[in-house]
Amino acid sequence: MGILDTPGRALADEGVTRETLLVVALVGGAEFVNHTYLVLFPPILTILADEFHVSLAALGVAMGVQGAANAAFQLPFGYLSDNYDRRLAFGLSLALGTAGVFVVALAPTFAVLVAGQALLGIGVAGHHPAHFPILADATPEHLRARAFSVRGFLGSLGFGAPPVLVTAMVGVSGLTWRHAVGAVGAFGLIYAAVTLATFQRYVSRDVTAPEVEADCSDPDAPGFGEPGPGDRDGAAAPS
Repeated sequence: MGILDTPGRALADEGVTRETLLVVALVGGAEFVNHTYLVLFPPILTILADEFHVSLAALGVAMGVQGAANAAFQLPFGYLSDNYDRRLAFGLSLALGTAGVFVVALAPTFAVLVAGQALLGIGVAGHHPAHFPILADATPEHLRARAFSVRGFLGSLGFGAPPVLVTAMVGVSGLTWRHAVGAVGAFGLIYAAVTLATFQRYVSRDVTAPEVEADCSDPDAPGFGEPGPGDRDGAAAPS
């Protein structure tokens, strides 16, 4: 049973391409991974407070650092995705976020823990600027809302996963919080490697390359007279 069998069945039933289904699945999975990174702290706040001898308020500041880094790097990642390569933004987002998770898992001091949260926030900042245009260009207009819904469904599962998985690993399996956070990072690392290799081999540059802005006054300009993102269903561009 594939990752899209339940929320994405409508996409497959309407004859969309294998590339579209693949992109929706991979982007949705990346959304799941990024959202698990965002909520690693809440299930282990009291454990972290005891280990690092800090207050819950201090841990709240660490979470705020993650949010601030996330906000600060939205526009840089948007610029990267728009002007260079969406796949680069996608991969860099997963790589930096995963690195931040490992820094958190290995942090010897509270200061390093906060640095890991900052790095995690920088990485997660890139997933929306990369995901949205990739999905838009890979999906026909009449199915685009459903494709985004699949991504949103998997992202919501990502928010719900750490309270269950991390708590189970720490409370039931007898592992430490470092093992639990490290396991999440290891999953993200494997997912990133498989996803980027799959994008490289099976997803066309039409989906991952930035849009070329045509100069409508110059017939010789790149992209002049070609269909834009909203014309990918076969409709001719306005003449």
